[in-house]
Amino acid sequence: MTAEFSATERFHLYALFFYFGMGVMAIAPRTPDLKHNLGLSNGTFGTLLSMGSVGSVVALLIMGRIAHRFGARPIMVLGSTTMLLPIAIMPFLHAGWLYLLLNIITGFGVSTFHISINGQTIHRQNQTGLLLLPRLHGTWCVGAFATALLAFFITPCLSLARHITSLEIILWILIMISIRRLQPTLIGPTHEADFSPQITPRAILRAFNNHRLIAIAQLFAVQIEFSDNDWATLFARQQLHMSAALSTLPYLVFVGGMISLRLTVNKFITKRAEEYWLTLFPIVGGTLFSIFLIIGPVVARTNAYLGFFISLVGFLAGGMGCSFMMPLLYDLAARFSNLPGSVIIAELGLINAILVFVAKIIISWVAQATSISIALLIPGLLLILTSTVARVGKGQTHTL
Repeated sequence: MTAEFSATERFHLYALFFYFGMGVMAIAPRTPDLKHNLGLSNGTFGTLLSMGSVGSVVALLIMGRIAHRFGARPIMVLGSTTMLLPIAIMPFLHAGWLYLLLNIITGFGVSTFHISINGQTIHRQNQTGLLLLPRLHGTWCVGAFATALLAFFITPCLSLARHITSLEIILWILIMISIRRLQPTLIGPTHEADFSPQITPRAILRAFNNHRLIAIAQLFAVQIEFSDNDWATLFARQQLHMSAALSTLPYLVFVGGMISLRLTVNKFITKRAEEYWLTLFPIVGGTLFSIFLIIGPVVARTNAYLGFFISLVGFLAGGMGCSFMMPLLYDLAARFSNLPGSVIIAELGLINAILVFVAKIIISWVAQATSISIALLIPGLLLILTSTVARVGKGQTHTL
């Protein structure tokens, strides 16, 4: 017998993912303003930006057993607060070391909230018999798209502080309301199957050995998403010299490309084995992304808006190329393991955070030494390389 999944629960669970995407990505379209306030070079800013991975690793190491002890609700509250409050303060900063501190706290909050809401989703997915995770990840993308669209319209008329601080406070209140409404269905503190009691360094190495291909595929596939979050707006502002509003468009278009396939993946993914999709989309998306980001800045030297448009096509292709890679890879990992889904998410998330941290540092200093467009070729190439480990989906056909 399957558990009931009411319209109220559905709305507030989807709302949490929407608020998550909107809140954590709110500052991405306005990174040029934040960077200007801090007065940092591309390399230093990118390095400090990457340090959020430190907080993420800490959360992934300890929050499994804390969630196991206290249940989902307090972890959701802790995660959302430590995620949104530091972002709300960032517009007022002018010192790099303060930004570093808040970015580490934010990374901790993001991973904490990520573990809690994904663990809750898999818990309810198992109880109801419904496949919820891919569409909820799509809803996260809709939230990220909405925050970029909002930034496009209000950047010319609202300061960074008024925009980001007011938005983060509103979203925190909305998250508290949704958590309260979900209370009857949230994982309790004594639930044994949904959170890992402990993740140790030895367990991390064991997890990497167990999920080596999937962990590598995730690193290759997700780096373009992280790089777009960090550098797309700066690319348009610094390298193509677009206005503050137009500079938000690369991020907006990239997320739009992700949404277009993440929410429609059910229509075609059952047609062929997953190895086919893990090969096709990364190769096409990564290749077009790289080519158009090379051509765009060259054309922009003589025709700024045509060069900008060509670059936007590249960002669209990149977003489509990586669109459903992460949810699909998480799902594959769950099928290949007898561990609870949230344990797999925590283990893979921790491996991914460490690997992505190294990649982000490299990209930051390539941007400093050369240009942002050259640095963005790295995630484009990594997306293409996802196809080299596509055999992880061999013989696997999705049954959404």
